[in-house]
Amino acid sequence: MTAYLSVEEADAYHNLRMSKEAWATLDEEEKARRLVSASDFLDVNYRFTGEKADPMQLRQFPRKGFESLKIPTAIIYAVCELALQENLNQNAEQKMTSVKVGSLSVNYDNRATIADSSNRFDYVRQLLVAWLDRSSFGVVKLERG
Repeated sequence: MTAYLSVEEADAYHNLRMSKEAWATLDEEEKARRLVSASDFLDVNYRFTGEKADPMQLRQFPRKGFESLKIPTAIIYAVCELALQENLNQNAEQKMTSVKVGSLSVNYDNRATIADSSNRFDYVRQLLVAWLDRSSFGVVKLERG
């Protein structure tokens, strides 16, 4: 599967931003893998308004009615930002919240960790806001097995 943009396009994006040095440390192969992972992450974790232009297309974009845009700039920027994240599709490390030994117990306040993870991609969400299905805000998708 391909990414929403090429390594060359991502290089151009990062060369104009503070992320230039971090992006430049990656080799071409790693950049390409990260762009595919970021594109995958975007397609799986965000619900977009409207429908795919072609129901058989692998990616969420282009969207029906906006085919002339091909891939919107906001999507390209979001993928570039997500591609900076190492192990993007990995779950966050599990943190201990309490320890009990005999009658002694200690509870840890992990609210900051929770807040950090929930706000991890606020900038990306802001980039995507015009394309997001607003009916999905705050909704958790449940699937029964």
